[in-house]
This record gives sequence, C-alpha cells and structure tokens, in this order.
Amino acid sequence: MHADVRDIPLPRRRFHLVANIPYALSTTILRRVLTGHTTLHRAALLVEWGFAKRVCASVPSRLEQAWWAARFDLELVSRVGARHFSPPPRVDSAHLAIRRNDFPRSAERALWTVLSTAYRHPTAPAQLLFDRRALRHVGIQPAEPARTVTPQRWARLARHLSPGRAWPALPKRIRD
Repeated sequence: MHADVRDIPLPRRRFHLVANIPYALSTTILRRVLTGHTTLHRAALLVEWGFAKRVCASVPSRLEQAWWAARFDLELVSRVGARHFSPPPRVDSAHLAIRRNDFPRSAERALWTVLSTAYRHPTAPAQLLFDRRALRHVGIQPAEPARTVTPQRWARLARHLSPGRAWPALPKRIRD
C-alpha cells in the first residue's frame, strides 16, 4: 500500500512494513507502529544513522524506546552512506530491522510498570525497586543500577511477576 503511515488505519491483522521513512518523522512513525496494541510483525526501514543507533542501544536512554525494545527485536543491520542517494542527504542512513518478539500481551501492564519504575529511578539499585528473589530468578543482580539493565531483562522480570497480580492500566498514549 502506498500511503502516509501517519494517516492510514493500521491493519488489524499481522502486517509487515517496508519503507524509507522521512528522517524528521522517524520517532512519530515508530511510535505509531510500535507503541499501542499493534499487529506489526516485521519491518525493514531506512532511517537516519544516529536515530538507528539510539533506538538500537543495548540500554535505551528513553522509556519509550525501552518499551519498544522489550516487545520487539530492533537490529541495526547496516550503515548506508549518503553517497548512495541522489541527491545525497547530509547524514548517513541505516537499515533498521524490526521483528516482534514473543512477549505476551497479557504481561504488558507488568512490563510498563517495571520499565516506568526503573526509568524513574535510574541510579537506584534494582533491589530497592523490586523483590530481590525475583531479580535473581531472572538474572538481574540485586545491586545492579536500574540504568544498566537491558529492556529484555526487565521484560523477563515483568513476565515472571505478571501472573496473579493486578497491575495498573497502561497509559492512554501506550494503549491506543
């Protein structure tokens, strides 16, 4: 489908996205396809190099990017030099591959709570934020500062903690 991803309704069933997205809209577009209850399965995107490096950081600096990384595998596949475009942009590009991982939708409330807590207290040792036994169970050292734990490890904790507990609702901006 050739259309503006900011305006069209996203498919309700599993879909793939292949696009060379405008650099200025990268965050907007990723937010649209990765944040809510999306059915995105895979994507191959051409994005600005610096943006791809930030999004694919092992420990993202922003909560929203950690949310994406916990639910999707984000891979910086390759650098694409500006010289490969006509006219050439001022910066290099990157091939960004995105694949949905197997994180259960039923644990998303727990995941959001865990991530928001960790990102609200980045210098706190994990043991001050969460149960020490649960941390050890998923391979997080209790004394480890929250800012050093990858989103994938926080996702393991959320998956471990989610059954049988009532979790706060997802914020509207994440839910919709």
